[in-house]
Amino acid sequence: MTAIVNDMPDRDELWALHDHPDRQLDEYALIFACNMCRGALVERGQHEPRSLIAVKTESDRLLVTADLLAEVLEGDAKISALVYIQGDRVRELYVPTSGWLPPRQRWRSSRCEEDDRAAGRTPRRYRVARRESAAARARRASEWEAPKPPAEPLKMVALGTSTRAAREKYRSLVAAAAEFGLRAGRPLDRDLIALLLAATELGHRDDISPTRWSRTGVNELLSIHVFNWCSLHTAKVPDRLPEALWTYLDFLFAAGRIHPLSEPLLELRKPLRCYCGLDENGQRDPGAERVPCECYVEYRGPTAGSVRRPAC
Repeated sequence: MTAIVNDMPDRDELWALHDHPDRQLDEYALIFACNMCRGALVERGQHEPRSLIAVKTESDRLLVTADLLAEVLEGDAKISALVYIQGDRVRELYVPTSGWLPPRQRWRSSRCEEDDRAAGRTPRRYRVARRESAAARARRASEWEAPKPPAEPLKMVALGTSTRAAREKYRSLVAAAAEFGLRAGRPLDRDLIALLLAATELGHRDDISPTRWSRTGVNELLSIHVFNWCSLHTAKVPDRLPEALWTYLDFLFAAGRIHPLSEPLLELRKPLRCYCGLDENGQRDPGAERVPCECYVEYRGPTAGSVRRPAC
């Protein structure tokens, strides 16, 4: 057989067998379903009969000697004649980097050995390709699990239903905040207030609670805890939460119900403007001027209890 005149690839570079049919096979060889590769495999079986070729199928892995593969190819048979499982299809031929066959053994199937062990037999040294038995086929069919039916679509719970317990727990705060919002001309949805207060319980932070707030806590609440709470209660994350929190914080400072260790109102508003895009009036405005991001910067200044209460 005459080799195609071509530059030889490097040792560790993939190469095609039909480009270099006279080259000794190694793990970097690419074997294609063409006449040139077929002829090179037949020649290899004549010169290196005990060298191994791996056959990857859809359901099995085979090891065959080069002389057995050459016999199949010389007889104009398809490589699928070597497969074990009925109806299986060959996907790839390659040179294995590991694996061996005992003396005189020419064919080995992983699935065949599994079936032998399942039947209580010691795997034998098969010299020729085998086909699965009717008993092995029946056993495999009995072990096959039918696909599970698709899961039912997740049913979302209305926000009013999911926040019912929180509205009851924080009844006085929710009612007072809602009344403040009406007087200020910024009506507050009681379910939104209850959701915000319930989500403060997920962080386990000392600097965030229904009445104590920090700049980093506001950012963490809106970017993490609200989403987690809604996921746990199979509720959709509602719109206008940042606006509701802006008004709720105004309420706490105006009513004197803010915890003295809270951070000043101007600091608490920064994540609402930076992360949520609210303007200086607490309204969503895509064109609003953004403040420098300090969402993850710990505040080190005076607390709300030590500074004069800002105007709302």
